[in-house]
Amino acid sequence: MAGQVNSTAGSAYQGAAESVLAIVIAMGIGYWVDGRWDTSPWGLLVGAVTGFAAFVLRLSRMRKLVQNQGDGVSPDEPKQPRETRGSGPSGPSAE
Repeated sequence: MAGQVNSTAGSAYQGAAESVLAIVIAMGIGYWVDGRWDTSPWGLLVGAVTGFAAFVLRLSRMRKLVQNQGDGVSPDEPKQPRETRGSGPSGPSAE
């Protein structure tokens, strides 16, 4: 149990660091593009938007990973759909 908690916390910190670095790296590339082709401030702005999009994507994936680890499901294993009340494998019963 304690190993799982440490693993979850470790992957959360790793994901957070990757998320923040995505913004910094993308903005750095945008800054470099601005200096290389004299496109200021467009390279930096595109880099910031791209980095922020990568940040949001990484956080959503990390949330799913942490949620699956909390449920005891392996990240590689698909979650089973939940059955709704009153419906069987072929839909609602005609009673």
